[in-house]
Amino acid sequence: SGEAVCINVVFQNAGVLIGRHQDSVYVESFELLPLNSAVIKSPGRLRRYFPGPAMAIKLGAFRDREFQKSFAEVLHKLCHQSCPDICPLVKKAGQLHEETRDTVDPVYVTEFMTAFLGPVTKHVDNITQGVWKNTRDEIIWHKSFMPWRRSPVWLLLRVSLQLLLGHETASTSQAKCLYKLLMLFFIASLLMDGLFHQDLSSDMIEIMRFKVARRKYKLFAAFQGEVEEQVISFADKVMTDAARELISRQRSFVANKSPDNKLRRLESVNFVNDTVSRLKNLDEFIKSISDRTMSLDRASFCPPAYMSTFSKGSLPDLFGWSIFDIHGYTAFRLAEVEAWVSDHLDGWLSQAMISEKACSELSDLITTYKRIATSVYKTNSEGRSIMVLVLIELWVACDKIATGQIPRLEQYNLCIPAGLFESFLLPFREQMARLNRVEEYLERRCRAADQLLPCIFSSFSDPQSFAVRFYSQSTHHQNMLVEIESKVAKQRRAKIAELSKVQAEYRRLYNLFESENCRYVELLNKNGRPYITHSRSCSRCSYQRQMKALNISIHEWPLPRSKMKAQATVFELCVPVPFSEWRDITTFILLDVLKCQYGKISIGRQEQSLGTYPALSKFRAPSCADQRIGLESSTKPSARTHRVRKPVPNLEIDDVCVNNGLEYYYFDQSCSEYVTRIQVTQDLPKLCTFKLPPESKVLEKYLFRPSMCPAGPVPNAAIANQAECPPHLSIEEYKGLCSIVAGNKIQWQNIFLQLAIPSVSFRRAETGCTVLQAMYQAGPPDHKKTTLRQSHSIFGNAKFCAEFVVQLRLATRRIKQNWESAPALAVFISAATRILSLSSDAQVQDSCFEFLAEARQTAFDWLEKIRAKEICSVNSGEPEMELKA
Repeated sequence: SGEAVCINVVFQNAGVLIGRHQDSVYVESFELLPLNSAVIKSPGRLRRYFPGPAMAIKLGAFRDREFQKSFAEVLHKLCHQSCPDICPLVKKAGQLHEETRDTVDPVYVTEFMTAFLGPVTKHVDNITQGVWKNTRDEIIWHKSFMPWRRSPVWLLLRVSLQLLLGHETASTSQAKCLYKLLMLFFIASLLMDGLFHQDLSSDMIEIMRFKVARRKYKLFAAFQGEVEEQVISFADKVMTDAARELISRQRSFVANKSPDNKLRRLESVNFVNDTVSRLKNLDEFIKSISDRTMSLDRASFCPPAYMSTFSKGSLPDLFGWSIFDIHGYTAFRLAEVEAWVSDHLDGWLSQAMISEKACSELSDLITTYKRIATSVYKTNSEGRSIMVLVLIELWVACDKIATGQIPRLEQYNLCIPAGLFESFLLPFREQMARLNRVEEYLERRCRAADQLLPCIFSSFSDPQSFAVRFYSQSTHHQNMLVEIESKVAKQRRAKIAELSKVQAEYRRLYNLFESENCRYVELLNKNGRPYITHSRSCSRCSYQRQMKALNISIHEWPLPRSKMKAQATVFELCVPVPFSEWRDITTFILLDVLKCQYGKISIGRQEQSLGTYPALSKFRAPSCADQRIGLESSTKPSARTHRVRKPVPNLEIDDVCVNNGLEYYYFDQSCSEYVTRIQVTQDLPKLCTFKLPPESKVLEKYLFRPSMCPAGPVPNAAIANQAECPPHLSIEEYKGLCSIVAGNKIQWQNIFLQLAIPSVSFRRAETGCTVLQAMYQAGPPDHKKTTLRQSHSIFGNAKFCAEFVVQLRLATRRIKQNWESAPALAVFISAATRILSLSSDAQVQDSCFEFLAEARQTAFDWLEKIRAKEICSVNSGEPEMELKA
């Protein structure tokens, strides 16, 4: 009585405690490591009750040799062999796999063994006093093969010790106190041995010292007056010795690392020789200066030509534009590109329709021009509008080439939001005509597209997707699929043969393992006493190690199980070059130019791209290497999981030959997002809206007129929000300023009213920005698709245009004597040039020319007046002009 043995059943994640109590032998079993889910879901410590099932066997029955043999064989099998169906399962690619990272269910110990012992045992509750353990377990795992957990052996020893003490003591409190005393003594003994052998680091000594102190504190807190003083004294002595050892190590370290303060070397220092140095080459150079002779040769000056005209028959070459940034010619070169697109793009397009490189060349031009123009037009809303118009025209040319080479492309919707173009600031009629042609082309493409077909960008593996339909007509892609499947089928047959070979080897080793017994040898301990131990060269254990080391790598089918997904995957391995360039540049236009964005959807992080998937990368066309849109999987392939190699026992063919585990989605490499439905934002219209001074920022909402609200805020919005009036503006001026852009169809009449009966000051920057926004914004197209559109259709009325010019002339004469009204004159000149551009009436154009001549003369008169005042102030010494400035 009192003796017991605890067994760690490793393969079953269980512990078994066997001991004698009076005339019975008790068998207690319990789980060692909890499930990962139980640990993770626990907000703090995980409370667990030990043991599990407790069985009592009569001493007479237990002494039966046959029973002991059968019981030992069962325990032996459970300790050395894994059992099927005890590991948690996970589903991947439609197949169930064992999750080896989780703990196994100890059902074969807690239930099967209990049932096996059932005929000779009975369940008991009074033999043992159960214990609750606060297991502060951890599941630490990050991109590793297996997670880190606390040691199950340490838990087995502590639980077994506490259960045994519960058997031998009268009360639970006494057993708990004795257990804590033993643990304190054990930890202190370990620390003492470490100090004696000097094999512990300082960090480890400090950690163990705190561990002993913590256990001592908890012991005193729970059992005051019941603690054995000898154990406490022993623990105190060990902690004191540990502290002394740490202090000794610190002093020794400081002594060894102290700097050498000996300054004897300074006795031989010669400051004169050590601080004076002679530079022979410098002395010779200075001496040679006086011997130089004057040269009368004149260098020829041939400045480089930074401006050049692009060829009509080829796209503008923007390579090496950094030199123009240095000399300040970038804006002029951009104007050259924009003029070429306006004048020669259609002529180039007629010759490039059948060129295989045309889409690629357009793609390079679009991305380079956008990069350079964005930096130049960063704060220029008008320039940014022209930039986007040019980029859209280049994209239209790319679309015409792509649809000409791949006619099926015309059946899919473009998803280009033409409503964003209404916010463009276009000063000239020719630019508005170009915008009109772009909108007409997009409308024709939309009418030609089949609205029932899915989105061409995000519909992977849809039966009506572009990839699947193109595959059905492409002999090249069909042959590629047959080639891939035939090679993979050959690899799979080889893997099945390998599995049979490995399983045969496992059975051979198992038979050898069962046919032998373990070998033991007699050795002497450090005191010279003999003891028997297991031999390190035991052949039986060698067979067992070889059995455990046997495993086989899985074979994953490289293509998805779905027929449509497999076809779409093969298409993405060899995408036609025109379509690849078209798809990438269309995505660039949507996201980088028009400022759209992908809809938010929870797919998961990217784990594997098609281009880097080893099983298919060798079939990928080189032209697909740099494409922006490609396939990315949100799940890892099975070959990259921890299940890539599997142990041999209980393996079936389906466990080794697994389905493809990848879930492909279209992925944008440029912005690192999955391609989903395109969502239109208002970022581009805001960039195409003039910015007001900071003190008038609140008025910008009246200038902002996107496609969903082309007329701007409601007419009475300014009256209702009078409290927002900036302090430097009067209420009347605030209302008049907001009314200028109220209604896109009457905005020119509003400007005319302010010219005739002004309530605003045209000298203010706010007025200038508001009037320019109204004059230049393209606005929505009219039902006749005319160049003037809805916002500027009034210029078809020659009488209104003539009267408008008259009011411009009268307003200019009112400010003619005040040169400080130069901002107002600039607004009037802009209005006149806008009328000159939009009106086709000859008399109106003549009136505009006459007004512009008068405005120019007024500006010249102001300039002469300012120069005269400057000369006068310089002669008289009065800083009048400085004060004016």
